[in-house]
Amino acid sequence: MDYGHFLKYMTVIVELEKEKMTIKSVVSSVKSEIVGKEREYYERIGMPPIPPSYLDEPPPLSTYSDGVKAAFHKYINNVGWLLAALLVVVTVMYVLIDGYFEYKHLIINNSIYRRFYQSASQAYPKQRERHDREMEVFRHKSTALKGELAQLKSSIQIILDTLEKTYDKTDRLLQDYYALDLIPKGYRDFVPVCMFYDYLSSKRTYSLYRNPNGSDPGAINMYEDEKDRRIIMTKLDSIISNLKSIQVRQSYLYDAITDSTAESNRIMTSISQSLSDGNNALAYNNYLNEVNNAQNRYRNDLLTRMYYGY
Repeated sequence: MDYGHFLKYMTVIVELEKEKMTIKSVVSSVKSEIVGKEREYYERIGMPPIPPSYLDEPPPLSTYSDGVKAAFHKYINNVGWLLAALLVVVTVMYVLIDGYFEYKHLIINNSIYRRFYQSASQAYPKQRERHDREMEVFRHKSTALKGELAQLKSSIQIILDTLEKTYDKTDRLLQDYYALDLIPKGYRDFVPVCMFYDYLSSKRTYSLYRNPNGSDPGAINMYEDEKDRRIIMTKLDSIISNLKSIQVRQSYLYDAITDSTAESNRIMTSISQSLSDGNNALAYNNYLNEVNNAQNRYRNDLLTRMYYGY
């Protein structure tokens, strides 16, 4: 294949790789949009109202006589009757004094608790009634917002399905172009093909391979040489993380990535606006039409190349 036809072939390859990157970015953003909308709606729903607590009737408190009997039996079991008889006077005096103050304390606490219980018992029915009303409002709000969320997620899912189908079509067409076997398998990726196109379009080389009859090193050799000498970066994740660092030495690759990012942001803005105000996503629909039209041209061109063998 001559230089002119090969450059056109590489143009299509690069454009399809860029479209894949753009669509992949938009798909990722749309999936994040679904997660964000779910979080937003559940924050709007909030937590259900807390029901009022119901107090049980307080149990009967221990009496003074119960305390005396328990103490007496404890001494008997521990030291026997004879020693118990010797200690009974001391025990009785201690129990009388200590038990009296303990019993008074129990009586006071019992009186306070019962007054609180009576007040709480009287307020409980009204609190329960208010809680039931609030719960009914919460149920209506929750049902309405969940229905709204389900409808929104359905709209987003339609967009997501369309994008994923477009991505699959783009990838299949790209693989058909790669199947012409003009580019070795190890170089069929976004970064290498962008660099090959850069070398070819700037006429630093006129083919992929070294020309044995001249000084043309070929795009592959140039790529490998610059990679080994660390003149260029070849890992896409590292490139995206340090995009400014390639702006001079890999200007075409830099422009391709920034163009793809700008395009994906524009499409995502269009989608977000259409979801928020219900209007048609004009930029998004125009993009899909442009991609579809371009792919039809590429597909026809591919059939022509395969027929004529170039």
